[in-house]
Amino acid sequence: MVTRLVVKLILVFGAFLITAPVKAQAPVLKGRLVNGTQMLKTGGMGTLDEAGSGFKATAPRLPIIDKNFELRITEGVQVGKKWAGKTDENGNFELTLNGLSQIPAGKVFVASVESSIPLHTLNVQISSEGDTEFILYELSDDSKFLPQTGMETLYLLRGGPGEDKELEVHVNLMVQNYAGTMYVGKPLRTISGKTVRAVARVPLPEKAKIIKNEAFYVHDRSQAPSWTITKDGWAILDSPQAPYTEANRGVFYMLTYRVPAYQEQAFAYPVDLPLEQFTAWCIHQDMEIASPALKSSQTRKRLDPMLAEEEQATAKPLTWNLMGQSNLKENAPLGLVLTVDSMVLRQINSGALKVVLSLVLGSLFAVLIGLVLGSRAPRVEAVLKEASGEEIIQRIAQLDAQFEKGQIAKNQYQEKRKTLLSLARYEVSELRETKAQAQTPSEAKPSSEMPEKVKEISKRLEELEKEGSTDPAKVQERLLLLEDLAKAIRNSEKATS
Repeated sequence: MVTRLVVKLILVFGAFLITAPVKAQAPVLKGRLVNGTQMLKTGGMGTLDEAGSGFKATAPRLPIIDKNFELRITEGVQVGKKWAGKTDENGNFELTLNGLSQIPAGKVFVASVESSIPLHTLNVQISSEGDTEFILYELSDDSKFLPQTGMETLYLLRGGPGEDKELEVHVNLMVQNYAGTMYVGKPLRTISGKTVRAVARVPLPEKAKIIKNEAFYVHDRSQAPSWTITKDGWAILDSPQAPYTEANRGVFYMLTYRVPAYQEQAFAYPVDLPLEQFTAWCIHQDMEIASPALKSSQTRKRLDPMLAEEEQATAKPLTWNLMGQSNLKENAPLGLVLTVDSMVLRQINSGALKVVLSLVLGSLFAVLIGLVLGSRAPRVEAVLKEASGEEIIQRIAQLDAQFEKGQIAKNQYQEKRKTLLSLARYEVSELRETKAQAQTPSEAKPSSEMPEKVKEISKRLEELEKEGSTDPAKVQERLLLLEDLAKAIRNSEKATS
């Protein structure tokens, strides 16, 4: 009896040992770090392969010896995992990837070395045969080696008969880095006031729906890191730009989003990179573009940018209006106003219309009351009953763009802008507070604290008003500031609601 019980226990325990899961052993990565920037400096173009998109296998390597480094995963389900290692006297290393059961496939690993001049790789795929070579490049914020960078924006309407129309916006950026270093951009500020190091930024309107966010290396069409979408309404390009040894024909970035369509919409684009060419396209029969920064205007044929590759051969090209400008310098302000045909849109821009009607009705009411009662004026509440502060700010930006294009006389522009600005100060609490701060303590009325970013923008706007509202350069700067102010106000309202 006892013998049978012992046998049963042995069989049960043995079965448990067989079926119990065995903890997977962490994989070990073997590799080598080499300095690509120094290889180019010492060996020149002779170290590159025939395509110019990588080093020859026979090119002498310059190992990074006795250096601490960090390895991390930048994409996929394991994104964010990182490990610390150190190279030996030949630049080689062995690194146990704790936390992984197997090495992820694809170009998902990045290695970096912190030193007086930081070194960084592009995304690297681990070799299935032998050691993996990690080629690191020095980081740089000098944009002089980006001579053929270009940007274009495209605007077209989406939506069938009887449906509300959406404006589809395409932003395409081509970056070519002719240096032997990786370009990391410059410290740039977002609406929230946060400083980030980035190559380029694109402001996203409220309610923007991202349709496409992709990037690829032109020479082999392989995937590249794309735009980072922030919570405060920006698309930021924060990945280092590969040198010509890794991307000899550059990197192409594609961003597409949709927003509700109105008769007039203003767009502001910070020029964070020197642009050899900027172009703006819109559908010829539906809309037109106005911008003092874009000089040339013409009509061209081009396919719908959302067509699949197999549809392009048989598709009929669309007719587009095209405006452009060459050789834009860094930090040059760039704004444009898009006007859509109301017959195509089958609606009126309610935001702009409310402000315009308020101005017209307010002016007529003021004239009538003035005739009867002399100096008495209409109540501001009646004029502003239907117009929000954001709509007024948008109208000021549109009025500035119209003046730059010469569509409105100077005296009429100044008169309308003065009225709009006074309305904005009434409706937008942040502007009222800025005005109150300029009064003496006994005159200023108590108000709630407003965000530092809003204070900063409001202060600069007031400075520009004092410097002269008809100066073209100041008008351009105001376009960008007003766009920032509208977003900052929305963010502060959301934060306090």
